[in-house]
Amino acid sequence: MPISIKECIQVKGQRCTWGLVQLIDNISTEDAFPLIKLRMEGMIPFCQTNVPTSCLSYSTDNSIYGTTSSPHSTSRTSGGSSGGEGAIIGARGSLVGLGSDMAGSIRLPSAYSGCCGLKPTATRFSLLQYREPIPWRPFCMPTDGPLAQDPYAVVEVLKSIWSDQFMS
Repeated sequence: MPISIKECIQVKGQRCTWGLVQLIDNISTEDAFPLIKLRMEGMIPFCQTNVPTSCLSYSTDNSIYGTTSSPHSTSRTSGGSSGGEGAIIGARGSLVGLGSDMAGSIRLPSAYSGCCGLKPTATRFSLLQYREPIPWRPFCMPTDGPLAQDPYAVVEVLKSIWSDQFMS
């Protein structure tokens, strides 16, 4: 199954800039742990989606990729910081995606774009292979989480990531 991935989540061989121009040449050398688990379940990342600068805004805009608007009206925001994920899923360009949330970054784009999203408790997702340019843990606890067109798909993604299957 194809899956879209928020640009700040590491995808091996792809940029991971967090919307920061100084990280434009930052190419990930490995997948983030949740993506490793999803690949084991047969999911294939087919695109990365836009983020605001530093992933710290309620609208999705940065100097690298520009602005992402609502899939329903270009005069409205898609939310942030998973606004690119919300927009692509709300426009039916992706069935399911992986975003992240600290203060509404999955929940707002889901609401603004007409899709489903869930922010799990911060310690439910592994932070292995996770690089971030701003050392905000343990003060703020962002976490990855799924967005989808269908709430059952959100459940299935979480089951896949939280399965007991070990990596080989």
